[in-house]
Amino acid sequence: MRKTLVLSGIKHCGKTTLGNMLADRKGCAWYDLDRLVLNTPAANHYPTVRDLFIAEGVGRLRELEVEAIKGILKRFNPGTRQAVISLGGGTIENEEAMSLLSQEGSVVYLYLPEELLYGRIMAGGRPPFLSEETPREDFHELYLKRDAMNRELADLVIDLNEATPEENLQLIWDFLKKSEF
Repeated sequence: MRKTLVLSGIKHCGKTTLGNMLADRKGCAWYDLDRLVLNTPAANHYPTVRDLFIAEGVGRLRELEVEAIKGILKRFNPGTRQAVISLGGGTIENEEAMSLLSQEGSVVYLYLPEELLYGRIMAGGRPPFLSEETPREDFHELYLKRDAMNRELADLVIDLNEATPEENLQLIWDFLKKSEF
């Protein structure tokens, strides 16, 4: 399998869980962008990316994503430059971040249907990017936008299903092997 894999997808598609598992299977480093953002000195007092988003806004979050990505690109496995990077759900909208990442690796879009993702998202409480009045409609618009962006920027699109993480990991693994990634 080739160099770095950048896992992209809409919130709650499994980027973090599957990224960690995939890195273990590949025997390479794994980076979770949301965690790295929260570990930057500018954001380490926020317990979650949601708290950072609420307090400082999307513009500041995007700046910190770029800062964290630049840090990742300096820490690849020595000699192999191989890693798995799990993005935040909105990172696809960060043009600078995506430009940096697509130069270093292959972007893999982990696709799940809209209804499934909406249910997962709302089970954790309404996120700040969805209004109180029309969260379903807001998510539909966001889903359409981010699905299109992910499809445009992805080197690979993998249709996941409502299966266990282990089953979806095997699906990704088989797809990557077949695609020579």
